Amino acid sequence: MIVASKRPSEDGLHPDALSDSGRFRRHLAILLALHSVSILPFLGQVSLWNIDEGRIAEVAREMAATGDWIVPRIGGEPFACYPPLPYWLMAISGSVLGFNEFSMRLPGALAGLVLIAWAAFMARRLAGNRAGLASAAVLMTLPGFTSQEILCRADVMLALFSTIAFDRFLVVAEGDRRARHLGVLYGAAALAILTKGPLGLALPGLGVLAWLAIHRRWRALWEVRPWIGIPAVLAIVSPWYLAAYCRAGPEFLRINLLLENVHAFTSGFEHPRPWWSHAAWASYRLFPWIVFLPFAGRARRTPGFAVTLGWATAIFVLLTFSSSKRGSYLTYLCPAFAMSVGILLDALWREAPERARRPLVALGALLAIAGLAASVAPIQWKGSFAMLDGARTAALLLVSAGGVAILAVTRWRGALAGTAALGMLLAIGVALEFALLEPQLDVHGRQGVAFCRRVAAALPAGEKLATPGDRELEGSYQFYLARTVPRGRKGPGYYLGVSAELEAFDPSSVRVLDQLTDERGRTRYYFRVER
Repeated sequence: MIVASKRPSEDGLHPDALSDSGRFRRHLAILLALHSVSILPFLGQVSLWNIDEGRIAEVAREMAATGDWIVPRIGGEPFACYPPLPYWLMAISGSVLGFNEFSMRLPGALAGLVLIAWAAFMARRLAGNRAGLASAAVLMTLPGFTSQEILCRADVMLALFSTIAFDRFLVVAEGDRRARHLGVLYGAAALAILTKGPLGLALPGLGVLAWLAIHRRWRALWEVRPWIGIPAVLAIVSPWYLAAYCRAGPEFLRINLLLENVHAFTSGFEHPRPWWSHAAWASYRLFPWIVFLPFAGRARRTPGFAVTLGWATAIFVLLTFSSSKRGSYLTYLCPAFAMSVGILLDALWREAPERARRPLVALGALLAIAGLAASVAPIQWKGSFAMLDGARTAALLLVSAGGVAILAVTRWRGALAGTAALGMLLAIGVALEFALLEPQLDVHGRQGVAFCRRVAAALPAGEKLATPGDRELEGSYQFYLARTVPRGRKGPGYYLGVSAELEAFDPSSVRVLDQLTDERGRTRYYFRVER
């Protein structure tokens, strides 16, 4: 059985973290450099045709184009789904680098790199240098994290600010009550709220509840000086909410605060799913590191393990009880999960290396057999797998070869080397996915971008483009047209519309100039109404 490792010092810093600081920082810098190389060059490889990315990118573009940094808009109309911080960052990035795929995804990718570093330092403080490096390696190879880190979304930013806030709470609760830690705690909480609303308080709050349940030191709630912190948070976030209310009216805040939060939690709003959905998504979004969790009981006394695993569990419970479910929401628990696995791995390497071999051997065998079998079996592939064609077989054979490599390294060099091999292979897989596989899946996105560019080039100078329907035009169209497309206009002019909107006009007055059929079989027409 694993025994408790060295206890943290009185100031909360693990004894191992008091030594070899320079070596830890050098190794972490190497990990961050490798991860940067695996994601940053490929931010612009895939279009923003995904509905979420297209909306968010267009809001940022309109924000910069109109100079209205208060009310997010699409098609010139208020878009109340999220608070403004992600849009601000993307609008600044686009203003500097141009409004393209790279600039829109850059803020999220940079937030991911900072989050990896912060999780490493947090786990190091709790459990030592090697646990910190292992936590960074786990986080940077988690599918649930890397798949969102490279998107134009706000989930990784929210995870970053929530992690910073909870980390500083731990520092203060463990005895270091300097004002700078309180300032970072409440500043990060405010930024989390400005990223995704009240959820920005719930996520670090769940970590606090997990810590209190373990340590039962309720006095810590008083030690973080909430009589100062809460007014400070309100002073940071209230100006935007007040300004948005004055400019866009109460309906904007009703949607932003009630529909997107309270109503989403109780009834699902736009994303209702069965209660077990997040468990199903976690089985592959947290793979392969989730296979180490059955050994969690053997590290229960390891410093930092209980609180990080408790935090991840609390977030998972919240997501399970929420009626609104999306696979991307698992991003919120990835930092806590990665730290708990990193601390667990360090404990296994230190105290029970033979036990650490078991999940590696099982995982290596699974990958070797499954990858080879899937590459030769007559499977009728569907969805994204069917689109990969020849690349699919090559990828499956690489998976099989990776499994063999994990088996060999674990057999001859031990659990630590086997885990390092697993992490290295996963990092290579991340780079190959973004560089080679994802672009092959973007066929419809490239077609949509080409359509928008044809329309933008064909639209006569001085003419305005509109959509005749009651619904706003998707953000991806407006982003790639590089113009705001209002809805509801009638009469002569140039339009983008679906079949029903085209047929609403007198056929003798309509001339179709171009068209695009999307992946769902819907045709979008670019047409001119002459009278």
